[in-house]
Amino acid sequence: MSQDLNVEVRQRTISMVVEALSALSIPPPSLHELQFRLQAGEEVGLVEGLGLDSLGAMEFCIHLELQAGLVVTPEELIGSGSTQKLLLLLESRLVRNVAGDQEGQSDCC
Repeated sequence: MSQDLNVEVRQRTISMVVEALSALSIPPPSLHELQFRLQAGEEVGLVEGLGLDSLGAMEFCIHLELQAGLVVTPEELIGSGSTQKLLLLLESRLVRNVAGDQEGQSDCC
């Protein structure tokens, strides 16, 4: 993957994470600061920083699936252990979904 594409995928992934967090029943405070920290590559605690306790994780996963088509289980989310690993997991799913969409497109008809 090219550097520009990597940056684009990372930005899109962070935007999806922030959007999903904003939809939580109890969203984390200061989403703008959180987005900045994620873009800077800082580690933010899944529970402390993102508010992803067990209920928050379930809400987050549901939002990602409904809004972005990314299927991630709460176990995978919490099991990722860090926000940077979570971003990598989501990026891989996003790239896989886009590649699958492109394969399903046809030039005919």
